[in-house]
Amino acid sequence: MHVLILGDSFALPRPRHVREYNPADAEPLAVTFRQTYGALLSDWLTAKYPERHSIVTNRAVRSTTIVQINDQFGDQLFFMEPDVIILHVGLVDCWPRQDNDGLPLISSAEFEFKLKNCIRTLSLRPHTRLIIVGISPCAAYLEENSPGILNSIELYNSILKKVVDNRQISFVDMAVHIDPHQPDTYLHSDGQHLNPEGNNLVFQKTSALITNFIENGVNSITSSPSPTPSL
Repeated sequence: MHVLILGDSFALPRPRHVREYNPADAEPLAVTFRQTYGALLSDWLTAKYPERHSIVTNRAVRSTTIVQINDQFGDQLFFMEPDVIILHVGLVDCWPRQDNDGLPLISSAEFEFKLKNCIRTLSLRPHTRLIIVGISPCAAYLEENSPGILNSIELYNSILKKVVDNRQISFVDMAVHIDPHQPDTYLHSDGQHLNPEGNNLVFQKTSALITNFIENGVNSITSSPSPTPSL
């Protein structure tokens, strides 16, 4: 089984202070590679389904938007041949920018258009499952410098939910779990990114969906090349 992660920095390791990070200081990372949900999924898949020779490919890149995802989606889908794609994008798109008159980097209309382009491409491979990880609410205090960010996150999450059919496309609703007024449970000290507990939350939710895909066999996930009965 091949799980492919596409998205922004939420799926990556995280320094405690990203702008001041200096590897020479040997400051421990706030989220190490082994603590990212991609690494947790890799370890879990190998242990739970050793016969499937599973791999997790993390193609997340800092500052990625749905525009870059759309530009590369066909290549990732057809050349990488994933069984499951985890799409984790949106906060970069929806964040109000002072240098853009307080508007998001990517308008909600463009965000929806590019997302639907990806879904149309996905429909050409009906056995590939898509898990969309919703945009995590940020800490409420960030509204001071970025007015409207929480409403913007809610709006863009509503766009992500529009394409969910709970068959080929599933949704992990992070807003159900993260309280903007008590962000430290799942969020990094910057009030935006996931901490190790947040990564573990995404791992728990995505691994449950992948288990359901495999063991219920609806629109079956492809298995290893050797002939095996469908689960």
